[in-house]
Amino acid sequence: MLPTEYKLKHYYMKTFQTLDDFLKESKDLTPNLLFQMSYELNSQEFDCKGFLHISSLMRLFQLVAQKDMHSNGHDVMKDIENGHQWMVRYYQVSIERFPNPLEKIKVYSWVSQMERLHATRNFLITQGDQVISKAASQWFIVNQKVKKFEPMPETYKSNIWDMNLLDVDIKKVSDLQNTFTRESRVAYHMIDSNQHMNNSYYPLLAAEAVEPKFRLSHVPHDFQIYFRKEVKFDETIKVLTELKEGPETVHSLRTDKEELSQIIIKWRAI
Repeated sequence: MLPTEYKLKHYYMKTFQTLDDFLKESKDLTPNLLFQMSYELNSQEFDCKGFLHISSLMRLFQLVAQKDMHSNGHDVMKDIENGHQWMVRYYQVSIERFPNPLEKIKVYSWVSQMERLHATRNFLITQGDQVISKAASQWFIVNQKVKKFEPMPETYKSNIWDMNLLDVDIKKVSDLQNTFTRESRVAYHMIDSNQHMNNSYYPLLAAEAVEPKFRLSHVPHDFQIYFRKEVKFDETIKVLTELKEGPETVHSLRTDKEELSQIIIKWRAI
């Protein structure tokens, strides 16, 4: 269980309008401010229609964030051994287009905001001269021994590039109307080194909760995730879904005891 509910802060900083603007602004940045990595996608990361799995995109964000932290001398695995867990409060993701599976992609990541108890991390994925995806996320550290937030590491405070890709505006989900419910069990392979379900599975469960006919004819192009509670191995998750115009789906993931996450997905017909 997470500590007491943490109030979200929204930041409206300068955003980039084009990839050229981003490359121009970032060309002189040092690696400790802007992490860059090339990545070759494999066939298992794509669905039956040839689109990148939403969970694959989330895992890629996690991989890049961890590599950036290691490149700046921070040992995430040592944090876990000491009972300190990096946890995410929200993601806001925009998918401009889906990547060609035969070409490498390039991923950029940087920390754009640092407060005492949380950090805002941005991601940009490109392929050639095209933007694939942009994302913003907020992270914090929990001391699991005492269930309290820990201050951000001092070493990060000098590694800030105060530029955002997205105007973050995480909307809280009110009571859902005309919902349908699907249940899922938290399988062993979903559990990560923090001993709870990895955050990449939350949007996957939401996307899989829609009606099969709708899912086969639509693909996500924007989504936001607001994480509230963690969930453990072998627990049952109920996914409540409301379909709105757009089309847009609003989801509440919960156990019998509490809400775990709120997710909004905007879809594009294929």
